[in-house]
Amino acid sequence: MRPFACEHCGSDLHLSLPDKAYLCEALPTEHRWDRGQLEQAWLRQASERVEGSPDDFDSVFQLASLCGRLASTSLRAGDSDPARVYLSQVVAVIDAYHQRDPTEERSRAMLMEALVEQATVSEKLRDFGIAASAYERLASLVGAEAEASPKSIEQQRNLSSCYNGAGRMNRAVGNLVAAKQFFEKDLGVIDKLCDLYPEHPDLPIDRAVAHFNLFLVSTSREEELLHLDMTLEILDRLPADGAQQVEQLAQRARAERKRLMDTDDTASERLSKVTADMVRSKEQDASKRPVDDRAWLIAQVDGVLRARRKRLHVLR
Repeated sequence: MRPFACEHCGSDLHLSLPDKAYLCEALPTEHRWDRGQLEQAWLRQASERVEGSPDDFDSVFQLASLCGRLASTSLRAGDSDPARVYLSQVVAVIDAYHQRDPTEERSRAMLMEALVEQATVSEKLRDFGIAASAYERLASLVGAEAEASPKSIEQQRNLSSCYNGAGRMNRAVGNLVAAKQFFEKDLGVIDKLCDLYPEHPDLPIDRAVAHFNLFLVSTSREEELLHLDMTLEILDRLPADGAQQVEQLAQRARAERKRLMDTDDTASERLSKVTADMVRSKEQDASKRPVDDRAWLIAQVDGVLRARRKRLHVLR
């Protein structure tokens, strides 16, 4: 039985949610299978191979790939609940193999890629807790490679991205203490890179984002002003013909600083409450400018980060 292939004619199968079935591309009215039964049959077949040869990497790879394809198929069909389950299974299958031999490079690379996918998809589905856990696990895996290559911009920025993701997702679930810890680690990595490569064109914006993230989770007025001033200082040194998004961010950051200076010492408490309320909200559309200026600024920073940083390159 070959997954996603018609048993009768070999044509590709596609998932039809209204029919709760897989339909043959060639003869959809004649060749169809119940979705649940067929997916379980595919999984059972692949799982039995792994159970029979738990040390066989190819069998593990096939099972993980099947779970990944089932997840992507569910997502394309707009069915997110099964996708969540299958993504978790991908991570679990690879992790179980990797734990048998943590030095195995292929399983390590696969596990990192699976965690990247889980973190990315979970964030889109607003499963911020799951995304936070995935980023945290990634940070531990990427950290080992970064430690072995302290002067590698790629490895260090990969680690920075993991810390940033873990910080953002912890902030999104309201765990501001953990968010601050990860943002501080992110800034530490970027500071070292900036010292090593002062002429690198992308590191200044990474540094500005790191400081602004710490501004968002600061617990005192002094901290807020410190990180906001650093953000503005870095942004103001960028070329005048910089990206429009960066220019807008600088303008809003200046307005935010002015607002801080115009308020009393209790401003940080009120602003922290506004931030916490905003990140817990499940209704906000990040593609539209929120009424609250600070919420809009948060969205701008996240947008800048995603635009300037490449996705983790974990496969060799």
